[in-house]
Amino acid sequence: MARKVFLDTDLLSSFLWIGKTNYLIKVLPDYDIRVPYQVTLEIKRPVPGLKALQNKYYGAKANGDFKEERDFEAPSDEYREYLRLTHGIGFPKTIGSGEAAGIVLAKKYQGVLASNNLSDIAYFVARFGIACITTCDILLALLDQSILTEKELSKVYSDMLEHKRMLPYPTFSELLKARTMGQYKANPIP
Repeated sequence: MARKVFLDTDLLSSFLWIGKTNYLIKVLPDYDIRVPYQVTLEIKRPVPGLKALQNKYYGAKANGDFKEERDFEAPSDEYREYLRLTHGIGFPKTIGSGEAAGIVLAKKYQGVLASNNLSDIAYFVARFGIACITTCDILLALLDQSILTEKELSKVYSDMLEHKRMLPYPTFSELLKARTMGQYKANPIP
């Protein structure tokens, strides 16, 4: 059975907005790529500005770029853990529903969390020993695996920034420079 990777809203949106969710399959060919139910709800909110993103979501799902995960059954251990995370019960902070669902599922299935919200999730990833990857890790893997060139990835990175994706460097070249200088430590694809 393939190892599961769970996408949070921000990471998935980074690839959805630019129509490149197929890159996830290229970097994670042996993974079962999953979108938690709570992330699906966030993307499908009835907000006029999200209609284009929703259309891209439906297209990527139809292409088989990912599968939707079902909601937690109540009362289950996973559901209780999800509520604790989203309400800050027994933890130093509260986190969003998409991140919380991804953490609970990655913990349950010994999978991988794919998230850009490191400031929100770092404590939980460390506490639960969950493998985590970010958009930058995926982009660097695309380069390292010779799937895309630096020039192509510069365009991808720029397109993500144009769609207001929060990335840690102003350009892909700066990300590469930071990695070379040891200022950005990429998480290897597990």
